[in-house]
Amino acid sequence: MSKKSKYGPRYLNVDFVNLKNHWALGITYPVAGSNGNEYSVEIHEKGITCDCIGMTMHGKCKHTRGVLDKWKVMCDEAIGD
Repeated sequence: MSKKSKYGPRYLNVDFVNLKNHWALGITYPVAGSNGNEYSVEIHEKGITCDCIGMTMHGKCKHTRGVLDKWKVMCDEAIGD
């Protein structure tokens, strides 16, 4: 179980798409951690968050970065970039 931040949830900023009223809000991706743990990466209007300790403590983690990178590739392909 992940530790809750005393400052509230942390979000990784998404700068290539506007998430306000986006169709993907609330989608949760299960992501396997390097030690066999499974984490939940969720899309919010404020950005992408994860329930791992790295995101909780530092505001960034490889799980959110992995989902964000895949989203970026899909968006680039969709617009022909």
